[in-house]
Amino acid sequence: MPHLEEAPTPDGQHDVLRMSNQRGSAYLVLMVVLAVMGVSMTAAGKQWALIIKRDKEAELVFRANRIKYAIEAYALDYRLHSATRPNQFPLSLQQLTKPPKRYLSTVYQDPISGLDFELIKVAGQVRGVRSRSQEQPLSRMQFGNARVYREVAFQVDNIEVQPCAGGGSMNPMLGTACQARGMGTSEGSSSGFSSNDSSEK
Repeated sequence: MPHLEEAPTPDGQHDVLRMSNQRGSAYLVLMVVLAVMGVSMTAAGKQWALIIKRDKEAELVFRANRIKYAIEAYALDYRLHSATRPNQFPLSLQQLTKPPKRYLSTVYQDPISGLDFELIKVAGQVRGVRSRSQEQPLSRMQFGNARVYREVAFQVDNIEVQPCAGGGSMNPMLGTACQARGMGTSEGSSSGFSSNDSSEK
């Protein structure tokens, strides 16, 4: 005698529908949770990228200023070493790291691009550096209205060392440099360079 399946009771149909609805709701909740997590991770990633970029900007200003001050000190010592030094300003950054007097502990790299700084030269002598990066800066306080990092110059202006009192090689009251004029530099200035300025690799 053939076996006849029993038709599902109304209660059984209700249980099946309820389980199906529960699975659908759980799937929907899972999708919402995953979407929220994705948005949160994206926002956190962007925030972390901003933090890293700000740290690199601060390091750029620190390194470029260290180089600028080293160039300035080198130029101020020119009168004391003019017999053995034909140029007032260095011809390379490596010159600043060599004895007998090291003006710079190491030749820094540009933290933004990861490359060597671009040199700003006047008549073949190094006056300053700037980043090679074409990215837009975040900090207006440090970089002004510069559209890209490369527009910002960390450069030493002309320095005129005045003769020492009595015609000697050094005024003991003033230390290694007798007197200097025109030392002013504009840190992070985004203004254009004069026509005789040039940038080299």
